[in-house]
Amino acid sequence: PAVAWTAWDAGGLQARIDQQTAQEREALARLQQSVIQAFAEAETAVKQLEQRRAEVAERMLASQTAAQAEQVAQSQFKTGLTDWAKTLETRRTSIGAQSAEALARQQQALAHVTLYRALGGGWR
Repeated sequence: PAVAWTAWDAGGLQARIDQQTAQEREALARLQQSVIQAFAEAETAVKQLEQRRAEVAERMLASQTAAQAEQVAQSQFKTGLTDWAKTLETRRTSIGAQSAEALARQQQALAHVTLYRALGGGWR
């Protein structure tokens, strides 16, 4: 086997080393940017989940309050203290509050998925 070696290549070897170093630095910069972006996405997802949890708590309280008001209105209707229109209105309000709570819970579930994905999880 023959070995070929150029004793003097006019800086070609140094140019290749410099090129490889530049490529490594570029790859490192891309990796750092990806990590920064991943942390930002995770932070945003955590904040969104916290907001959704608070919203669910508010909607749940409103739903419970509306359900209690509906029970009172039904009791008052049975005893003749109020009319049917008032009873129906409190029922409508209660159903609206339940619907808002369900929507808030759905948004909270979506926020969980967003956080899971931001932390590197995936759905198949």
